[in-house]
Amino acid sequence: MGALYCRQLARQMTKLYSMKHRGLVRHRWGYSNASSRSALNNRLIYSRLNDRNSCGREGTGWNAGAIAAQGRSIHSGFVVAAGLSFGSDDITVDVGLMVEGTDVGNGLDMDALAESLSADAVRITQQAAVVLSRARVDDGEEIIDVPGPLEVSLVLCDDEYIRALNREWRNVDKATDVLAFEMGDDGEDLSCESECPLPFITDEESNDVPVMNASLPVVMLGDIVISIDTAKRQAEERGHSLLDECRILLVHGVLHLLGYDHEHGIEEAEEMHQAETFILKALGFDVESGLIGFGQAQDPIMRRNRSNTEIKLITIDMDGTLLDSNSQCLSSSVEAIRLALDRGVRVILATGKARPAAVKAMDKVGLAGDDLVVSSQTAGIFLQGLQVFGNKGQVIGGFTLDQSVLQTVLQYSIDNNISVCGFQGDACVTPFMTSDIELLHERYYEPLAAVQPSVDLIARGPPIYKLLLMSDKETIDAIRPHMDEEILRGHHATTMQAVETMLEIVPPGVNKWTALKVVSSHLDTPVDSIMAIGDGENDLEMITGAGLGIAMGNAVDKVKIAADHVVAS
Repeated sequence: MGALYCRQLARQMTKLYSMKHRGLVRHRWGYSNASSRSALNNRLIYSRLNDRNSCGREGTGWNAGAIAAQGRSIHSGFVVAAGLSFGSDDITVDVGLMVEGTDVGNGLDMDALAESLSADAVRITQQAAVVLSRARVDDGEEIIDVPGPLEVSLVLCDDEYIRALNREWRNVDKATDVLAFEMGDDGEDLSCESECPLPFITDEESNDVPVMNASLPVVMLGDIVISIDTAKRQAEERGHSLLDECRILLVHGVLHLLGYDHEHGIEEAEEMHQAETFILKALGFDVESGLIGFGQAQDPIMRRNRSNTEIKLITIDMDGTLLDSNSQCLSSSVEAIRLALDRGVRVILATGKARPAAVKAMDKVGLAGDDLVVSSQTAGIFLQGLQVFGNKGQVIGGFTLDQSVLQTVLQYSIDNNISVCGFQGDACVTPFMTSDIELLHERYYEPLAAVQPSVDLIARGPPIYKLLLMSDKETIDAIRPHMDEEILRGHHATTMQAVETMLEIVPPGVNKWTALKVVSSHLDTPVDSIMAIGDGENDLEMITGAGLGIAMGNAVDKVKIAADHVVAS
């Protein structure tokens, strides 16, 4: 996202810059006056200036070129060092805010959100500038003068608008959460119709790194574009407010404008991750971590395991990890997986789903295929480790339930009118159809169960790997201890849970970790070089045993405790 340049937005913000110095835009909330609205194609403009005077300072020793250059060269092991003669409140930051798109934030109080984010953008940019200054001091530089004044533009938009930008400037035809465009990446094309001088010029001796035009009083860092549509969805999935999600995206975008880039390697990713975490905590935002989170967990270049062995295989849970509560895969997760695949790291699934369901879910996001994550020819762990495949789809492990278990549990479900589904591998069976069984097919992609009313015929039919009971959370919570203590007593079976409205009956002693060890041996991949990512109790053994265990932010507590790292959901 860093080092990208949006000419259209840059021109608009250069016009806004010109208007400010002509007194056309007021530094308070509300619509701009008629002249400024006309100059910006009648777009809604907000502008907020922090309490310090916005007059220029000469000889500050801070310019955009230095910011970008230093941001990319800070050592890893990010440490906030002493040695500055100023704090964040001493830095003047001016934020211009624009709203782009149709019905942005429909149903939301956009005025309140915009005001909060503009104020937050000031504080975030101040804090980020101090973080970068302290890191430069830690690198041996002497910084005397206060950075800035700094100027950032913030654009709040809908998915359609950010998708168009993403398609034009990144050649990625889909919506994303945040884009950051540094000012001056294409300085010679910053022409505009306004009378103001250009805010940046190109220093040919600095490999075209943009530097501040000394004739201007403000360092214009660039533009941050946030899709409210995507931010709202991610906030719901991550369990925090829309405002907090936008704050996370703002921190990420500002750091990109200051030269941080997590895509440049391990050290760069780690320093950006630590900078995000520090800023969010310093400002008291109630969020678990910065944006790098899940992508960092999945990218072997960004994380190494406890023995410092290079990650060669990533195994990922699906429900609650790769898929959200609506069984959809986030675009950020898809990008992280593709990044790993591009770098030669193998990625497989370890899921409670049947293989056809996993293929169907991944096909929706372009990750199903023989050279991708899952197909009939790839290695994978399915049905909670009860069905294991190796190269070319070879069956390398499998465990099924005893007939006595099948008869007992199936009869219990019929007597108590509890939806139940038997998994036979690539097919499913049930004694009676219910809306839960249909939902299992429609939302969770599982094969639609065939109805076989006879318990005896089901028990004596094709082997069944597991039984899945479905109901509301309260019913499942009540059933589980009764199943463990009474129904399954004396039987060769146990319970397992990955989704709160579902209870699984499986053979004992088998889980994703036992299956992963089989896959590890088959693929000749040491377990120390395997990364495992999950969230549920069914992932506990796998996350504990793998070389690097990653727990999602929404994981159950014992999984978080066992994991090496906990990342944002």
